[in-house]
Amino acid sequence: HRAAPEKWFGAVSPGRMRRVMKTVRDNGPISIRDIEERRVEKDHEWASRKPSKRALELGFFNGRLAISAPMSFGIRHLGPVVADFAVAHPDLEIVLDYDDQITRLAPAGFDVAVRIGVLADSTLVARKLCEDRRAVVASPGYLARHGALESPADLAGHRAINYLNLRLGDVWSFPAEVQLPQPGRISTNNGEAIRDMALAGLGLALLPLFIVHDALGAGRLVQVLPELAPEPLPISAVWPPARPMPGKVRLFVDHLAGAFGGTPPWQVAAGQG
Repeated sequence: HRAAPEKWFGAVSPGRMRRVMKTVRDNGPISIRDIEERRVEKDHEWASRKPSKRALELGFFNGRLAISAPMSFGIRHLGPVVADFAVAHPDLEIVLDYDDQITRLAPAGFDVAVRIGVLADSTLVARKLCEDRRAVVASPGYLARHGALESPADLAGHRAINYLNLRLGDVWSFPAEVQLPQPGRISTNNGEAIRDMALAGLGLALLPLFIVHDALGAGRLVQVLPELAPEPLPISAVWPPARPMPGKVRLFVDHLAGAFGGTPPWQVAAGQG
């Protein structure tokens, strides 16, 4: 009994057999492993090509797009934007990771990240999406117990809710030199947790509007000393350098710019635009 032809070649399909035979005719005897290695090389060559203008226009992308973002911004504002992108590009696998710690993108397998604040010098490529104002805030109950702040000098008599990822002086930075509040008894590594502590009347907080705009609008928090005008926080997209820029990254960064560029939506909702 003779085995079927497919058995001789490890279940080779008819189409694959035709390609093997053509290669043998053109190049002489060659192994299946050689055929596979050449196919892989061709796949890598194809994947590294710059997408055509037509592909960019139509959004024909597949593969994996891994995104890193800060937790508070991601939960409050980025999630729906990424969801819209995923719906528009059904062939892309999307990995979305929220973490307030700065992650090294390429070693961790990320294609792109959203970063908030002044960017440290690095080899990453950056595109600024927008800026967000910051505000010193407190709950009405806190101000009723501890007194209103009439001037920046009053800060020294109050306690701040601490952000674990930065020193107090790095968070509470202003264009003019002022005496800073004292570190409070509450510390956390997340902006929304700081907001929650401020809502409970546990101290002063200095937070971006993207975290507190709704609480300010509802009167649950009050902005104090607006004349201090802390430096705004840039919000940027960053990605590892590559030439050409991967089409899926370019498409996603353009999508972010469309969602957050100019006056971001939370500032419009708060009448801050």
